Amino acid sequence: VVVLITGLIGFVLSSQSSDALRTLINQRMLDISNTAADMLDGDALAGLTAKDVDTPAYKEGMRILRTFYDNIELEFIYCIYDRGNGLYVFGIDPSDDPGTFEDPVITTPALVAAFDGIGGVDREAYEDAWGVFYSSYSPVFTSDGKVACVVAVDFDANWYNDRLTKQLWIVLTAVFLTLAAGIGMTLMISGRLRARLRRVSQEAVELGNDVEQLARAIRLEADGDPGTDLESAAQDRDIEAIRERLQKTQSRLKEYILYTNAQAKLDLMTGAGSRNAYLEKVDHLNRQIT
Repeated sequence: VVVLITGLIGFVLSSQSSDALRTLINQRMLDISNTAADMLDGDALAGLTAKDVDTPAYKEGMRILRTFYDNIELEFIYCIYDRGNGLYVFGIDPSDDPGTFEDPVITTPALVAAFDGIGGVDREAYEDAWGVFYSSYSPVFTSDGKVACVVAVDFDANWYNDRLTKQLWIVLTAVFLTLAAGIGMTLMISGRLRARLRRVSQEAVELGNDVEQLARAIRLEADGDPGTDLESAAQDRDIEAIRERLQKTQSRLKEYILYTNAQAKLDLMTGAGSRNAYLEKVDHLNRQIT
């Protein structure tokens, strides 16, 4: 039971923590691309081509994106343009290894949604000439509400997955330690139970031996064994000795009964009163009431 419950809790915690971390990283990526998109002038950037690399609009866009690239931990940040018919191309790219203006980019569902005006993050990693990435996409709007371009922020897929794996190992380690503690407690409790059962068994054996000895003495008294040593026979026939043995056996029987009753009224796992103790107390109270 301990193993099953701890395993179930570990599975739930692992799943929830991974989802929470994934959501946190995705939100951070989207916050960066949203902030950059809000700072860009959509009217100035709308319709830019490779021929506009020396225009003030291009240089201002390059300056803004370069600020993000230099000061935030990310792989790439750049603009993407829609050339129609499902073709999306690089635009402004301030990175040290930029994509060429008008070169096609990998199309993902999140990128398509961004050109529909809805920012988002890739659910699956994609691979291009620069590596394997997860990207967030935020639309840059013109003053009339149209999408001029999209700001893309790339995060290395290995970095992303390493964060998830590290979080998973932390949770699994905590679950393993909890499981080990639970097993240790179970072994300790079961050890105590075994010790109590051994004591009860030993006392029962001793009691059985005493009863057997008493029965043998009584048979000797009743039948008279001619082969018994005279001194021993005289002692066995001694009524006082038989009475003392009976008293001793009776006393031990009472102690054993009291001990057994006490064990029956005790929950060995918790040390609290058992169901039998509860029912006996209820019966006692009922008799007092009536």
